[in-house]
Amino acid sequence: MSLSEKEIKALEGFEYEALRDGTYKITSLKHKDSVARVEIPDCVSVIGQSAFFNCPTLESVTLPASVKIIENSAFMGCGSLADVNISEGVARIESQAFCSCGALHAVNLPKTLSFLEGSAFYDCSALERITVAEDNPCYLSLDGVLYTKDMKTLVAFPAGRVGSFTVPSGVKEIACAAFCGSVVLTEVTLPEGTERIGAEVFMGCISLTSVSIPDSVTEIGAKAFHECESLEEIDLPRGLKKISPYTFYHCEALRSARIPEGVTEICEGGFFCCEALKELELPLSLTRIGNRAFFSCGSLTALDVPPNTIEISDRAFFGCRSLEALRIPKSVEVIGEMAFGECDSLMVIRCEAQNGCFLASFTESEEDIEDE
Repeated sequence: MSLSEKEIKALEGFEYEALRDGTYKITSLKHKDSVARVEIPDCVSVIGQSAFFNCPTLESVTLPASVKIIENSAFMGCGSLADVNISEGVARIESQAFCSCGALHAVNLPKTLSFLEGSAFYDCSALERITVAEDNPCYLSLDGVLYTKDMKTLVAFPAGRVGSFTVPSGVKEIACAAFCGSVVLTEVTLPEGTERIGAEVFMGCISLTSVSIPDSVTEIGAKAFHECESLEEIDLPRGLKKISPYTFYHCEALRSARIPEGVTEICEGGFFCCEALKELELPLSLTRIGNRAFFSCGSLTALDVPPNTIEISDRAFFGCRSLEALRIPKSVEVIGEMAFGECDSLMVIRCEAQNGCFLASFTESEEDIEDE
């Protein structure tokens, strides 16, 4: 496809590729270490993945009505970017599109926007409000927080907001990554009637100390509280059926977790490296403890595996160095490799006789084994 002289001149500061509809996709910015302001030419319809990644001097971007899509990580790491003019025409903003744009204070979204990933503004530590055109048919903004038009889903929370936040009544779902990277958020209260907390919702909320979750919640997605390093206790809802993978990964201050009856599985890495976790009572309904579920939970001292548990997977309690006593019921059929590896303080294992064949799965740190 041949370019006109006007297009050649307009695109000369960018790397780009031609699209089938006659428009262009920007794939990279030339001289990215020295450009402060960018006006995207009106022959461009797509800002490509990582196109402006880590442009340290970029302060201002103007997008024309021709731009329809801002792809993953398009402006990620543009730490000086304080002004983004997202013109009418943009329909889609993808994952982490403006991640770690630490100078961005406010974003106004156009009426044409129909899809926005919750993580689009992840780690924008100065972002205080997200607004959207009133006539947008898909989204609305209330007090600077973005929701679906029907107020059933909280889509994105501005990561620079300080203190506590109460989600309005009527919200049924917290979208994936909606609060992720909100580093000064301290408390969140969800309303009765909320049903789902998506994946990575509170990921990286390092100041979060308290989350009130109603019993109406039946699903909490993977990595929902990933690296919430100030969270000290959690009371999980009665409607929950499983702990998703890496839900509480590296929640280093988590001392207590109430896991309700009805939970049947703790998936891989559910409480991975929760070093302070000491108060733990597993529900009778539990049937499976996944790989690395309690890996390096160094403060656990005693453990009663519930009587309906069938499987304890590989390295489930690996590195629980304070674990002194362990009880395994006759229901257990599988104990994975190194399930209790490097449990250096483990002195007593109480198991029923038919489980004796699994003892090879333990390390040499046991000094006393009692058969019931």
